[in-house]
Amino acid sequence: MTRPGLGFILLLSSLHAVVLGRSIRRSDDLDPLETLVAALSQKINNLQAQLQALETQQQNQHAVSFFAQYSDYHHPNLQENTVLRFDNPISNVGGGYNAATGQFTAPVSGTYVFNLNALSDSKIWFNICIMHNGQCVALTQLTTASSIGVTLELQKGDTVYALKRDGPGVTMYGVNHTTFSGALINAH
Repeated sequence: MTRPGLGFILLLSSLHAVVLGRSIRRSDDLDPLETLVAALSQKINNLQAQLQALETQQQNQHAVSFFAQYSDYHHPNLQENTVLRFDNPISNVGGGYNAATGQFTAPVSGTYVFNLNALSDSKIWFNICIMHNGQCVALTQLTTASSIGVTLELQKGDTVYALKRDGPGVTMYGVNHTTFSGALINAH
């Protein structure tokens, strides 16, 4: 071979080494990128799983609450063992309160809180109970003003209502003076 041919071969050999070096370098550059892409893909999969779990949890949450009062200012003639029928529901989220019967029926199982505030128009006492499935679970004696609250574990279909149990008093103020309310704290 002549010298120019040897130079050409050396040039090709050098170019080949440079190209191989660059491809090796590019391959080395891709390894961290591939690792990063794999890590980001895993994070995306984890976030999608968390989002799905939160969406499922939110679907299982139920908003349930009510707030009711008497529509008349003066509510007389409360006889013993009379269900207090608060006929003016200001709110009834979830539809659990029935103004016609005065009863709340749990639409879902869970922990609920109930409150009763009452104002009598006389100083003649009587007892009011918050009833759960026919059993008195909280009692207050009303002479002028009284409040009572209770937290209960209810199963779907359980009933809660207020009852004038006993005592000689027979009248209360209505409208916003005497109210009954309840709310779901945590569904089970």
